[in-house]
Amino acid sequence: MDANIFVHETEDKAKYLNNQQYDLTIIGAGPAGATAAMYAARGEAKVLVLDKAPGTGALALTHKIANYPGMMEEMTGEELVTKMRQHAKSFGATFVQTHVQGIMNGEDMKSIFTTDGIIQTKTIFIAIGARGGRKNKIIGEDTFVGRGVSYCATCDASFYKNKTVAVIGDNEEAVEEAMVLSKFADKILFYIPGKTLAGSLSIDTLKDNPKIIIKEKTKIKEIKGTDTVEGIVTAEDEEIKVDGVFIYLSGNQPNTEFVSSIVDTTEDGYIKANEYMETNIPGIFAGGDIRKPPIKQVVIAASDGAIAAMSVEKFIHKKSSVKPQYS
Repeated sequence: MDANIFVHETEDKAKYLNNQQYDLTIIGAGPAGATAAMYAARGEAKVLVLDKAPGTGALALTHKIANYPGMMEEMTGEELVTKMRQHAKSFGATFVQTHVQGIMNGEDMKSIFTTDGIIQTKTIFIAIGARGGRKNKIIGEDTFVGRGVSYCATCDASFYKNKTVAVIGDNEEAVEEAMVLSKFADKILFYIPGKTLAGSLSIDTLKDNPKIIIKEKTKIKEIKGTDTVEGIVTAEDEEIKVDGVFIYLSGNQPNTEFVSSIVDTTEDGYIKANEYMETNIPGIFAGGDIRKPPIKQVVIAASDGAIAAMSVEKFIHKKSSVKPQYS
């Protein structure tokens, strides 16, 4: 992935987040989000794209793509989504890596709350995919959420200064969050459920950090404690004392808790949107796997992104109908 696409550093993020107003802010930088950014920015909208872990989406982790129109050579999903992001950036879209905590609907402007600041935006396109939630939680996980179980080291790492924590996961988000934790915790036990990290990620990044101890092919079956987390139990019944557990495991349910109180969702958490990607809230759109398409394909997600961008233009300029970009 081109490291220049996303703004990573906290001091640089401030100029794009706090006290800034956007025409469109996109949550998710996969094929739907990147395509929407390209179309909207090409239409001269001021566009911001937010993603907490750009390398963990379904496309980014796909080993081979050979059926995307116009791309006759085989490539990895990461290569394809990077090209999409570069295309959007070439038209002026800004990409920032941050964690979205919630949104608030306003009469004229909407607010997006992140770990790095608050964004004011006329419209929002939610394109976070459907890999966030899990049906099969670890025993004790729900019990200790907020009391030792966390899903965001950027938010909670400072609470674990000089302590021992466990990180469970195999994706880019897990790796980056472990590095954040290493600035505070004394020891990070990094549990990889499988043989190695997902996709093209290298385990060397972790091995170079003296605070991180890698535990490959180790699954955690229980999180234990009284008032707060006190330890974990592996699948082999080994008990390990830890002060906190950070979980980055992908699943087959969308992680829409941060917007479910605002927009309508299905019983299994997908966002309800019509053929124009409109939700029940004017100015908030959703597309890609988050709206549960009948078939999950990159080209379908990209199509949703294009439609969303043109629907955004209709909304902002109060047009009577959606107008396509012909040239």
